[in-house]
Amino acid sequence: MRAAGIIAEYNPMHLGHVYHIEQTRALLGRGTPIICAMSGSVTQRGDLACLPKWERARAAVLSGANLVIELPAPYACAAGERFALGGVHLLNASGVVDTLSFGSECGNIDALRRAQAALDENTELFRSLMSQGYSYAAARAKAADFSGGANDMLGLCYLTAIKSLGADMNPVTVKRSGAEHDGVSDAGFKSAMEIRRRLFSGEQVELPEAPRSELISLHAGERLILAALRGMSVEDWASVPDVGEGLEHRLYAAVRAASSLDGLYMSIKTKRYTLARIRRVVLCAYLGIPRTEALPPYIRVLALDGTGAELLRRMKKVSALPIITKPAHYRGLGEICRQFFELECRITDKIGLHYRDIRPCGQELRASAEVVAL
Repeated sequence: MRAAGIIAEYNPMHLGHVYHIEQTRALLGRGTPIICAMSGSVTQRGDLACLPKWERARAAVLSGANLVIELPAPYACAAGERFALGGVHLLNASGVVDTLSFGSECGNIDALRRAQAALDENTELFRSLMSQGYSYAAARAKAADFSGGANDMLGLCYLTAIKSLGADMNPVTVKRSGAEHDGVSDAGFKSAMEIRRRLFSGEQVELPEAPRSELISLHAGERLILAALRGMSVEDWASVPDVGEGLEHRLYAAVRAASSLDGLYMSIKTKRYTLARIRRVVLCAYLGIPRTEALPPYIRVLALDGTGAELLRRMKKVSALPIITKPAHYRGLGEICRQFFELECRITDKIGLHYRDIRPCGQELRASAEVVAL
């Protein structure tokens, strides 16, 4: 059984995501099984996912996915290239995914392939632009000679990851419909950012499944975060992912003067250090997400349906990585697996402090993969 893979955050799962799944099957065949590699508790924009990963995985299965696996925190809270690398690695290692489907503003896989090839040819230009103070994303776009949207640029990262890993995976893209990434629109599908804004303000939003849990964000624990950051030394900051070239000194000074998270972000942001990068750095520092060169070392299943169960049986025979469906499984794996899993445990325990009613530790060790009845 061969499947299509999707890498996503589903923060939260919304109608645009359902459309992507439906269009993927329209391209590949109505019976195509779909595996989603979904961010766990943290996101690329440097925030906590607004709903628990198990709830978002369940919503994805109810919306057409067959099996949802977790993209671990060191790759979920990362820039596009690393985010893509982690997701492609997991899907490829499953042994059952032969196609990667992603959304893009241009909707043209050939144009994206040409831009990715240009990136490969212009590595010296890319390095030069970075040395001139361009942000990573701006330097990539200029080196690729491609002025696409945010999803187009992430698509280039997927193509790069497929090539660098030698993944046996054919990429396809679905043209994005509705609001731009992080944009606002009254026509078509709303962006995830606009949906989150409305949910946090108490407005009604049409979703595949209404939220079952309290919505959370970093700002719910602002004092807690600032207190933790104030206890960090310059050397501590230097060890945080994506910190270098003296940024640790800027972070240390800014934290000591900051009276709010937003004020902290804006005091550090420059043309080179984008807001998204600064938010990720702060989140990694607060949650203790370390630098690591290790690729995700296991496949953790969060939710699945009947077709997903068939895929899982096949994966257990052909996967290049160990598969975790019950938390206790991680204890029998190697040291790197234990480090990754116990990091997720610590993150979830700390996130428990961001709810109105503080949640006890240990949720990661009690949550097994959910079989969703459709």
